[in-house]
Amino acid sequence: MRWLIRLAGVLLLIAGVAVGSVLLLPGDRIARIASDQIRAQTGRDLVFTGDTQVTLWPVLGIVTGPVAFANASWSDQGPMFTADSLAIGVNTAGLFGGDVRITKVDAENPVVRLEQRADGRANWLFRPASPTPSNVPAPANPDPNADKNEFVLEHLDVRNARLIYAVEGQDTIDIANVDLSLIWPEPAGAAQFDATARPTGVPLSIKVEIDKFAEWSQGQPQPVSVAVSGPGGAVSFEGVAGILGELAGQTKITTPDTGGFLNALGVGPVDVPQGLGRKADISANVTLIRDGVLALRDAVMNLDGNSLRAEADIQLGDVPQINARLSAGRLDVSGLNAGAGAPAASSAGTAPATPSSWSTTPIDASVLSTFEGVIALSAEAIDFGSLKLDATRMDLRVDRSRAVVTLEEVLAYDGRIAGEIVLNNRNGFSTGGAFQGTGIALNGVLSDMAGWKRLTGQADIRLAFLGVGQSVDQIMRNLSGEGTLSVGRGTISGLDLDRLIRSGDGGGGTTVFDSLTASIVMKNGDVLNDDLLLILPQIETRGAGRIGLGAKDIDYLITPVAVRARSGNGFAIPVRISGPWAAPRIIPDVGAALELNFEQERKALESEVRQEVERTLQKELGIVTEEGQTTEEAIQDKLEQELGRSLKKLFD
Repeated sequence: MRWLIRLAGVLLLIAGVAVGSVLLLPGDRIARIASDQIRAQTGRDLVFTGDTQVTLWPVLGIVTGPVAFANASWSDQGPMFTADSLAIGVNTAGLFGGDVRITKVDAENPVVRLEQRADGRANWLFRPASPTPSNVPAPANPDPNADKNEFVLEHLDVRNARLIYAVEGQDTIDIANVDLSLIWPEPAGAAQFDATARPTGVPLSIKVEIDKFAEWSQGQPQPVSVAVSGPGGAVSFEGVAGILGELAGQTKITTPDTGGFLNALGVGPVDVPQGLGRKADISANVTLIRDGVLALRDAVMNLDGNSLRAEADIQLGDVPQINARLSAGRLDVSGLNAGAGAPAASSAGTAPATPSSWSTTPIDASVLSTFEGVIALSAEAIDFGSLKLDATRMDLRVDRSRAVVTLEEVLAYDGRIAGEIVLNNRNGFSTGGAFQGTGIALNGVLSDMAGWKRLTGQADIRLAFLGVGQSVDQIMRNLSGEGTLSVGRGTISGLDLDRLIRSGDGGGGTTVFDSLTASIVMKNGDVLNDDLLLILPQIETRGAGRIGLGAKDIDYLITPVAVRARSGNGFAIPVRISGPWAAPRIIPDVGAALELNFEQERKALESEVRQEVERTLQKELGIVTEEGQTTEEAIQDKLEQELGRSLKKLFD
């Protein structure tokens, strides 16, 4: 027991001497030691202002007033680092041995400014101060301990920091209210960063581990792992990275709520359309080189159940330039049809699409300004909601908020479609295009796009169109363009032309036709046509009128003619189709029927009356018509002769 007491006494004595030695050092002296060591390691000045005091708690070391760490000589933005105060803990044994081993640094309200020039210079790349000139000979008897003195920072705590990241030619990133912890126990070993950032007030957890941190800080790429997590998702990276941003490795993104995660990152409120990644699971091999080119290889994406594989090259910048190739199975992007997350009419003054109207939800096409380039897509099938495609190859080219979709090869509705569609958001939103389809099943395409199922047949279609507006409703109400339609054998349900000819009642039933042709002009959301020709075995039908795309209504007159009726002259009963698409009225137009069918009889009766009048005039006036002369001409000649004789008598 006595030996234990003596041993405890010795330990207490040693501790007392060590603590007393630190307390006897002036605070300014310790500050100068730290400043000199930092200048030797970095070539930059660390300036302390205010009082510097030696402390025992919470750290063994010093507590400073305001402090500033100099920026790179080429920067004119002020210090690289400032803080209201620092608490620096030191290892006492290191002080006695000539080494400065800082066990901990606490910084209050620091401001960290990171800058990078276009030529690659960065203010976080340091150089030792006063290197030995090459023409100075080495000492004859070097001190064996001269190289052992070193500067070590074991632990750094930063609270309520403001981080400013400025890259020449790009927007400055300024993030406040950041907490950061750095653990770096060995100068040749790994460093661990644990940070909490709040770009939008919502905490984001950031964890980074860098192998051989000292070599990494001098520009040598090292193995790195990064994990960022927050409300709505997480991002991770495992690979090799350098301090200038170059990297190569595996990236994974998992976002159960992509919009919420992007908002937490400070991207802004984003309502991702269903089918494009409201829930996303993405993995890819990523390579980023110093000139800002990001390469994605072997990327696998699951976006709301849509599976895609991708390769892409991206030139980073204010507006990224993308060259990507995507391949997929069956894609469901029907969420695009009504916009991303259409708000309720009661809260936003808009309304979704109904059978009698189009959606008035504002179209958000701001994504067209976020990138430029070419994206090629091949898919087994694509469901746009109002349009369904089978095997598809298409290209998307985006240039200054204008996108052109080129349909290279598209199978749809039993036929083929080729052409291009334009989405332009430069000065308000507009859409247009020109395409042609061959062998298109009308029943399918009209049902999907307009909810109209009365017409069947395989069609060849040519269409050019332009629509301007901030919602589907506005666009459909001012569509303009032109096109042609040619259909082979088909049917029209809800109208029986044969029964209409026989009984005057054509409602219900089905008309089977041999061919249908028409040309159209679109103005202000109306389809106008005056040359529809529908041929049946015993009936020829012509049509003219208006189909309202914007109002979803119709006012159209079709005139079927029974070619074998009335001794081959035909018997026509026009039918007017009018009203909303959902419930159009189909009724015979009796007035038009009488005018069309009895026009010949009326003309024949008029001819008989005229002939009788002419015979009476010839008899009463004694007029004889010569060959090729009408009765009117004979009467005029007779009057001229009588008038001439009367005038001659006046001068006799």
